[in-house]
Amino acid sequence: MRTMQNKPTSVKILLIRHGQAYHNIDNDYSLKDPTLTKLGIQQAKNIKFKLNPDIVYFSPLTRTIETTKYIFKNKDIKDIKKFIPHEDLQETYAGERPCDTGICTKSLQKNFPTFDFSNLRKKWFEPTVIQEKRVKNFLTFLSKELDKKTDVKCVVVVTHAGTIYRLTGKKVENCEIVECKFMVKTAKLIC
Repeated sequence: MRTMQNKPTSVKILLIRHGQAYHNIDNDYSLKDPTLTKLGIQQAKNIKFKLNPDIVYFSPLTRTIETTKYIFKNKDIKDIKKFIPHEDLQETYAGERPCDTGICTKSLQKNFPTFDFSNLRKKWFEPTVIQEKRVKNFLTFLSKELDKKTDVKCVVVVTHAGTIYRLTGKKVENCEIVECKFMVKTAKLIC
């Protein structure tokens, strides 16, 4: 939906949980920032969209970056304006559990050179606030960003089960998509 100035009043948001990662197999939270399993890679590759996203936000943990990479690997990504890592999309126990604690931006840039991580704090993986606050921070950020734009119809957010639960109250499986409407002015999700 658009206003007279052609700014969106609402935008479609597709929340996607990352594909299966190695810590998901046996709930082994001691694994440091685990990668996707073969099944997780296939789950990500199987995701299809009815509407191509304009912007993709993703958590800077390895499993969400890999999920983002595989979702868009065989698609024409030239139409997508931006791929943006956002530290407020981290999992619930970021900085506490090894599986939910990321790696430094220098290593991220080396491991995933097609993405730009320069917007992250140096120690982004050491959250300064609890997850409920991080989720609110992200929604406020998204509201401000979308209020500046006139051409965004669909946003994809690749994140974690805990983050999606905090945003929607829904429990999701690996690579499950939750479709919502984001009210730009009020920073509210309707799912």
